[in-house]
Amino acid sequence: MNKAVDLKHLQSPLSGLLLGVFTFMLGFAPSTQAASLTWQIERVDAPKYTYVLGNRSIQIDPANHIHAVYGGDHLYYAYHDGSAWQHYTIDPSSGVGECASLVVDARGVQHFSYANNGLKYAYRNGSSWVVQYVDLSPRVGWWNSLAVDKSFHPHISYYDETNQDLKYAYHNGTAWQIQTVDSGGSIGQYTSLALDASDHPHITYYDLTNFKLKYATYNGSAWQFQVIDDGGPFGSLAIDSGGVLHVSYIDRDAKLRYAFRIATSWTIRTNLDPGARQFWKTSTSLAVDQFGTPHIAYRDDNAGALKYVYFDGAAWQPEVVDTPSGEYSAIALGAAGPHILYTRALAAPTLRHARRAVNKTWVLETLEEGAKAGEINSLALDSAGHPHIAYTKWFSSSKSFLRYAFHDGVAWQFTTVDSVGNVGQNPSLALTKTGEPCIAYSDQTNWRIKYASRSGGVWQTQVVSPDPNYADYPSLAIDGDDTPHIAYIGFGPVLRYAVRIGGMWAAEVVGGTSHPAYPSLALNAAGEPHISYYESYAGDLGYATRISSAWQVTTIESTGDVGGWNAVKVDSAGRPHIAYQNQTNCDLKYAYHNGTSWQIQKVAGDPDCVGGDLSLALDAAARPHISYYDKTHGDLMYTHFDGSAWRFETVDVHPGSYTSLALDSAGLPYISYYDPIDYDLMFAAPALLRKIHLPLILR
Repeated sequence: MNKAVDLKHLQSPLSGLLLGVFTFMLGFAPSTQAASLTWQIERVDAPKYTYVLGNRSIQIDPANHIHAVYGGDHLYYAYHDGSAWQHYTIDPSSGVGECASLVVDARGVQHFSYANNGLKYAYRNGSSWVVQYVDLSPRVGWWNSLAVDKSFHPHISYYDETNQDLKYAYHNGTAWQIQTVDSGGSIGQYTSLALDASDHPHITYYDLTNFKLKYATYNGSAWQFQVIDDGGPFGSLAIDSGGVLHVSYIDRDAKLRYAFRIATSWTIRTNLDPGARQFWKTSTSLAVDQFGTPHIAYRDDNAGALKYVYFDGAAWQPEVVDTPSGEYSAIALGAAGPHILYTRALAAPTLRHARRAVNKTWVLETLEEGAKAGEINSLALDSAGHPHIAYTKWFSSSKSFLRYAFHDGVAWQFTTVDSVGNVGQNPSLALTKTGEPCIAYSDQTNWRIKYASRSGGVWQTQVVSPDPNYADYPSLAIDGDDTPHIAYIGFGPVLRYAVRIGGMWAAEVVGGTSHPAYPSLALNAAGEPHISYYESYAGDLGYATRISSAWQVTTIESTGDVGGWNAVKVDSAGRPHIAYQNQTNCDLKYAYHNGTSWQIQKVAGDPDCVGGDLSLALDAAARPHISYYDKTHGDLMYTHFDGSAWRFETVDVHPGSYTSLALDSAGLPYISYYDPIDYDLMFAAPALLRKIHLPLILR
């Protein structure tokens, strides 16, 4: 980690002159409060995230090795070499890899098509990966399907969401050629592409306007069209060695169907699995064996299961593969039978692989355990300026961990603090005088507040809340004697305040509040609590403080719906400062008590929607610093008051939610936050002077 440079401590008799020179060279003002910062952004915890698979996401090569493509945050490729899985990141760009399609050609070269608010294509070129855009039009590329012709040129069908059209792209050896195949209404979803023996494209797709499964083929001179059946989403197309077309899809009654085409006529088969239904977040995937027999992977929403069905020559034979599973799936046939790549939809979908053994049982394995890291996080800096972050790592709606990350000056170090049940939500972190971390957090298995503290390298946890039915949204502060204090919401709802005395927790109800939510706690120098919170029924910003033994409760603002996002800090004079959002106008606001009355001002907004996911810190001069999310532009923002005006900076043009802000001893800001596109825990630090090698004294 890079220490901040305090220019006031340059050790030279010419410090004023040098300060001016350094200011000129580095392009910022002497006051860090007035400086425009350069931000260094890093991913602290970045687990892989897989969401929508294409129905061509898996292939088995002639050596019976498995190839799989998937993504959501980035584009990934996995290959089983016969002994173990080998994993690669093909495209590290943000938010890519959904609806990916894979072809391994006759040379063994891998080709991929996938969505990224545009259509992209990648292939293996010797030892490196080549990534390129096919169609840069906005909101295109979903439901793409890839095929490679005999000249090894790629062909891709895909959906243009902006114009609601079916599109087709192919590479002629020199450049990409793009065509609109079908238009008029909303048409072209769930495309599936196959090439015939003459390399002519055949595409099945969904006509949402007319609720039809449609088919298009190019005969060398013109596109020809047919309606296959009513309904028709989630289609998957294959052509067998005899030129017969096969397609699986969902009908209007949300039931699995299969159709095949000989010459120009389509034959439809129903009742493949009479009890199964497919409603949403589902797919079908079809493969045809050397005998022309169809094999289909699909989701049965009634059973909550991934299923497989094949035709044995007399009847359809459905089988359960895995449950609960199968929201998106892709099937391929190997020498010994079918393989299915699929997702198990949880808070972060898990990617799995299923192989049908000779005895007709399914062998299941997990390729990637999906996770979301840092959706809720809390940051603190120790006396050396090293960041500590407590955060939630989500695996499913019933499985989450409390995690702790600490940068030791060289690298991030990680600890799983609590993993028993569904724990770690809404963490709040504070440090003791010696820099030991303490965390209050929610246990949503038992709906109680827990407290974790580290001493001598050992973590210990305690249950804080006595509430038998519900407790959540803790906010932790530690006083000058290292005594922890927690505000939280208890059953009722009521606002509760707890203090640990002699190793035991004593909790009380903060009277005078009405339907409180989302409390934020700060302590003054005497250890007295100040709590801001949201009055959820009235839509007001509330504030409570206890002087001696009596709670005083005040409504700070009641105009509109205000305070859903709020944070409180107390300055050295014992005066509270609160940052909060006006949800009605989508404004960022700030209130402080001047010793006589509350002063309220609008900081940002109008016409922009800002102020959510905020965090507040005060510098040594009691001036406020706020990090927040700009929803209009999708940016992480930072603002501070320099004594005369609010100064604004864009920290990250990538979305940054659930921000947590801390200031170092020089008043420089550090922010932890959540990337809601790639589902990662992020950290932003000021990068001023970090590459300047001068005889400066670092504070």
